[in-house]
Amino acid sequence: MRFLDIPGEGVGFPQLVRAASNALRRCVVQPEERVVVYTDSGGPGAMAEAIYLAAVNMGCDAVFVMAHPRFALLDPPEPAVEAMKSADVVFDLASNTWSDYAPAITKICEAGTRVLQVMLPPGQFVERQPSDELIGRVTRFGEICDAATEMRVTGPHGTDFSFQRGDLPLDVARGLVDRPGMWDSYGVFSISFTPPPASVNGTMVFNGPLSLLPQHTFITPEPIRTELVDGRMVKIEDDNEHASLFIRWIEQFDDDRVYQFAHVGAGVDHRVDLGVVDVTAWESLLGAVVVGVGASSGVGLQGGAYALGHMDATLMESNLFVDGRPVIEAGTFTEDSGVV
Repeated sequence: MRFLDIPGEGVGFPQLVRAASNALRRCVVQPEERVVVYTDSGGPGAMAEAIYLAAVNMGCDAVFVMAHPRFALLDPPEPAVEAMKSADVVFDLASNTWSDYAPAITKICEAGTRVLQVMLPPGQFVERQPSDELIGRVTRFGEICDAATEMRVTGPHGTDFSFQRGDLPLDVARGLVDRPGMWDSYGVFSISFTPPPASVNGTMVFNGPLSLLPQHTFITPEPIRTELVDGRMVKIEDDNEHASLFIRWIEQFDDDRVYQFAHVGAGVDHRVDLGVVDVTAWESLLGAVVVGVGASSGVGLQGGAYALGHMDATLMESNLFVDGRPVIEAGTFTEDSGVV
């Protein structure tokens, strides 16, 4: 390995190592634990090296595993999966996301391994570390969601869809993993869950950041209007360039399951800069409703529906009602919610 330059990020390698050491502490990594740093030849080399070095400095039994890049949501090579199953902690820095929904992640976590995905830019790795304040916000919003029965999202351009809370567990994103078998994504601070499919109905309009994995990440300048019936997108209005791009992205998979509604929730991180292309930040924006379409088979969501594709969308300036009570109004948590 070699220390890599970090062009244009405004951070140096020592800052990455310091942030990596803090991440290990937040994940209660102990000396002599088995740590696997997994990446590929298209991944962020400097961050992978920084995490590996921090683990070695802590006294861990650290292993660096590098593979060839794979398409999103596909399992890593079997030898890499076996290495991760035998580890105490895995830091996943693959260039294309897999560990949130690929089939192998269930086996890895069932082996007791805790897995932290790291898929944000180096500068954001340093700037958006976990904090007690953010973890407290996640906890409070989780309490609100867990006590809910019926929820509704409204917003600009005609967004108006409703759903039930259901009984699946909350996906509590705190940017750390501190228990055996746990999965999380560094830099993500939000609550989300998979509602009962038949309860999800109405109009959903994308008007902000979209992550169409793995090819497209952008903030749509034009609203993309969709209709939801019984937990599926049954209509996408093809009336602008970005709507056409979205349709082409779905059709490439030739998988009807990509139309299924996957999750809904909201972010709690006030440090997000929408000018930085960072999907972990887009999913964490304070007061923004975040939805997903496609696979919901992740360890956190436990929605149980695998698909070849997954997308996330941030619905800007939206309102969230919980059992008729406003919790988010025009993209801001209400004072009564107690989240902020």
